[in-house]
Amino acid sequence: MVVGTSAVVSPANTIPSIAKERGAKIIEINKERTHLTHTVTDIFIGQSAGEVIPQIVSELKKKKGLSQE
Repeated sequence: MVVGTSAVVSPANTIPSIAKERGAKIIEINKERTHLTHTVTDIFIGQSAGEVIPQIVSELKKKKGLSQE
């Protein structure tokens, strides 16, 4: 997951490309598109991470049968 970044700070901005080369699926959660969006991202969610991450966690908990505490 690439979350809330401009993806311009090196060397951290190379991690998604390295992961993709090794078979990872890349999910980008960001208000703005980055150079990664069109090169390595498999799923782009164009929203605030602060809004999306809690929703993802909630859905994962539901699928795993965990409480919402």
